[in-house]
Amino acid sequence: MTNTIVETYWPLAVSLFFTIVWLVRLEAKVLYLEKQEGEHWDKLDAMQRKLDKIAESLARLEGKLESNE
Repeated sequence: MTNTIVETYWPLAVSLFFTIVWLVRLEAKVLYLEKQEGEHWDKLDAMQRKLDKIAESLARLEGKLESNE
């Protein structure tokens, strides 16, 4: 009797096992991507601050050049 149960339901058990493994891996990937997204926003903010500093420096240079003319 137990042989017939195993023979009957082994595809279901294997499918369930691999579905659980797939879901765990998917969750790990989502957590990893969320972490990476935060790091990318931090990098973009740092770049924006550097660009703002460059724009300020260029504006000061332009002002000095205009006052010398």
